[in-house]
Amino acid sequence: MGLSSVTTPSAVVDGLTPGAAYTFHVTAVNTAGESAPGAPVSATTAPPYAEAPPPTRMLVGTPQAYQVFLAWEAVMAATDGYRVYRDGVLIGWSYGPALTVTGLRHGTLYTFEVTSLNSAGESVRSQPVQVMTWPVP
Repeated sequence: MGLSSVTTPSAVVDGLTPGAAYTFHVTAVNTAGESAPGAPVSATTAPPYAEAPPPTRMLVGTPQAYQVFLAWEAVMAATDGYRVYRDGVLIGWSYGPALTVTGLRHGTLYTFEVTSLNSAGESVRSQPVQVMTWPVP
């Protein structure tokens, strides 16, 4: 963070540390020179995100032979979406609290888990949910 020059009565200050207090002074500049600093203005940036909790209350739609619909309770701190795991392997990402998983084999038991994502990283995995796809004769 350094000195910046703006030509409007407002400015955006980048590069601040989350959860830190700052004091700003404003001066005016014209052809006669620079004014004395105005009264200080203090601000504290928002704290950094804590790791998001894992999603809960996973629901499974009626399984089909080759796909299944998964939904879970939204996590407010999941600002970067969710990751979905099938049998321990990452298979997809969703911005919202639901995903239709396709490309499954018929008559097969799968285990699904979901994690929440935000700037602090990835949560631990949700409680697993097991799903059996429809068998095809």
